Formats: sequence, C-alpha cells, structure tokens
Amino acid sequence: MPNYTDDDEDAWATDDGAPIAPLGAAGLVGGGTALPNPPPALTTLRSLVVTTNQKKRLPGWWRTLWPQLIECINELEDEIGDLRARISEGPQAAAAGQIPLSTTLADLKEQNAQVIDALAQLAPTARHPRDSIVLPAPGPQFRQPAFCIVLSLAAVPAGAPLLTLTPADIKASIDSALRTSTVPALSGTSTHSVRRERQKLFVHATSAEHKAALVRFSDEWLIALGPGIKLAVRRVSLQLDLVSTKFDPNSPAALDALHLSNPTTILSRSHLQDVRWLHETKAGKSGRSSLVIIVSDFDTGRGILRDGLCILGEYCPANILPPVVHQCYRCQGFGHQSSQCLKQQQPRPLACGRCASPDHATSGCKCPARPTCIAMRRCTHVILRCANCKGAHKAFDANCPVKAAALKQATQSTSYLALWQELTHRSP
Repeated sequence: MPNYTDDDEDAWATDDGAPIAPLGAAGLVGGGTALPNPPPALTTLRSLVVTTNQKKRLPGWWRTLWPQLIECINELEDEIGDLRARISEGPQAAAAGQIPLSTTLADLKEQNAQVIDALAQLAPTARHPRDSIVLPAPGPQFRQPAFCIVLSLAAVPAGAPLLTLTPADIKASIDSALRTSTVPALSGTSTHSVRRERQKLFVHATSAEHKAALVRFSDEWLIALGPGIKLAVRRVSLQLDLVSTKFDPNSPAALDALHLSNPTTILSRSHLQDVRWLHETKAGKSGRSSLVIIVSDFDTGRGILRDGLCILGEYCPANILPPVVHQCYRCQGFGHQSSQCLKQQQPRPLACGRCASPDHATSGCKCPARPTCIAMRRCTHVILRCANCKGAHKAFDANCPVKAAALKQATQSTSYLALWQELTHRSP
C-alpha cells in the first residue's frame, strides 16, 4: 500500500497518471453476490464509502476515515476466517445459515480485494513508492558495468595530453601504472575497459574487490594520467518520510545526530553531506514532514534506502528523491521555467493558472465578486479551469492528469532508472 505523509495532503495521483475514478458504494463494495443479510463489517464499509464520496475533496479527509477503513478490512478478514471455520464444521452448520456459506465466503473475498485495491488508489502517492518504478525492458540500450569508477576531468588543464588520448591509450597508461605498483592488491592487475564522456572518465574494474582496491589506492595510478584528474564525488539525494518536525535540520549538530542515531547504517559522518526539509513552508504547519538527505557514499545510500533511519527514536522510511519537474508559471506547461518559455521552439500562449484565461497571468487574476476577495488563494468565485487538461481545477493542482503524467515520465527517465537500479541492485 503506498506511503503518505502529512505534508502532502493535496497530492493525489494514480500509478498510471490518470485521474482517480469516482468511488461509489456499488463500485467499491457492490461487486459479487448480493447478500440478503450482509455481515456488520460489510454494512459499515458501505456506509464509509458513501461518506468518503462526500468528504474526499475536503482537506485532510483521509486522516479521519483511513483508520475506520482499515478497521473494516480487519473485521472482514475475521469474518472470512469465521465462515471458513463454519464451512469446515460440516453441512449441518452450513444449513443453519440464512444463505449458502460458500457463496458468502466467495463474496466477502471479492469485496475485500476490491476494498484493498480502492484504498491503494485513494492513498496519496506524490512520492512514487518503490514498487511503482518499472525498470526498462531488456534490449540493446547501454548499461553501465557494475564495477565502474568515475573520474572527474573538470580540473584537468586545457592543454593536458590526457584530453587528446584515445580510450585505448588511457587504458594502456593505467594498466602500465598498475603493473608496476608496489601495492600487492594492484600489482599485476589491469582494467576491463575505459570510456570517456564529456567531463568524466569511466574506468571499469574486473571485480568488486578490484574496484575497492583501485578506489582505496587511487594515488598509485591516477598520477599516470597527469595533473587535475581525481575521483568524482557521487552524491545521492534521498527522501525520508514521516519525520517529526521537532527535528531541526538547520542545527549545526543535525548531521552528527543522524550519524549517532544510526551507527550501523551510516558508518562514517563524512558520508553525510547535507540535510534539509523537502518543503520548508509546510514543515511548520504539520507534526510530520519529509527530509532530504544527501550522502556521498553509495553503500550508505543503499543502507538508508533499505533500512530507513531512526530520527528522534522513530523509524522513518526512505526513498530516492524524485527528479524535479519544472512547471512554467507563464504558460502552465511542464519541462521548462517561465524564464525560458518564449525561447521554446513552439512557445505556448500566456495562460492563467486559475482560470486558464489568455488575457492575464496567474498573478493578475481578479475576483469577479463585489466586494472582492482579499486572498485569491481562498477565492471561490473564480471558475477554475486547467490550462493543460481543461479540467475544473487549477493548473498546478496535484490531481491534474497532465501533471501526474509529467511526474511519471520523470521517474522513468534513463538516468533516474539507472540510479535506481544501481542503488537497489549491486549487480545490475
């Protein structure tokens, strides 16, 4: 079931990016055989579904109804167990029921499955859960070797010989330095291959032990490539959910506190680079929010992603920070910012983020009522219209299917999937 946090009260999307279908008593718990005398849990659940339809657009409705829905599921599970026991007692016990128990059991199983599926759609999923990440199908696409060492060429002088060498020459230089090394772990070894891409050089080792030795004793062979080249620092941005807002990430001792509270997951304080609230403005309005933590060690990132972290004595689950999806506040489109809007190949016209009018920007939208509303964010007189999907909501509403599709597309980009695969599987 998807995770959710209090700071994403208005974040709603389905895994396929489509708007959530309206839920009704007949659609949610109306399938299967109609029961003349339905069990109490099923009757209560049908009542809750009707209440959900009435309140699901109100802020924070799921906080009130979620425990009741879960309780109903538990009661249904108990009743299924009781029916299964009654059926096993024999035909006489079955005959005592008002309807065939086998029919009731099958109906309850179907109802329970529908309820669980519906709750999975209702749960906020602004953070894409791990199970929603679909890896690309096998094919001829490029895959980074498992034992890859990344070198930075940013500090290499402009006229350095390294910049003119072919990958074969670079590999020969590294292998020559390794053969003559005085370090036993490196002496007599050679690299698998070398690849250069822009300001980075990728050196592929032959095994995990070989890679660890190359990283540990990098000074032994980097000198053969000339001045300025060094190991690239790879940072991983992770998101921690359900963090108590009593935690202060701006404190000078915040990173030390995280290290001391998680000594088996964060082996070294130097692996922690930064920590901050995901939404600084929302952190003060709720008891829990989400943190962004940046680590410089992939093994530490894997551990945090797998085990989560202990913060102020509470367990906080972790996920890879989803890529940022920029939305233009001029045309309301996705993939660019307002400063670059007119520089697009096919610029979109100006559009208000509230009413989709081409005559004014969002900041120029006025309340049509008299007297006018002071705060436009709370104005109910403007007829909402999305400039992207033409729906009856704001263009930046999380329920917009176009926005949901943009978020899904970002999490299925090649770079994001490669990072996910590297962090969740040691040997892709």
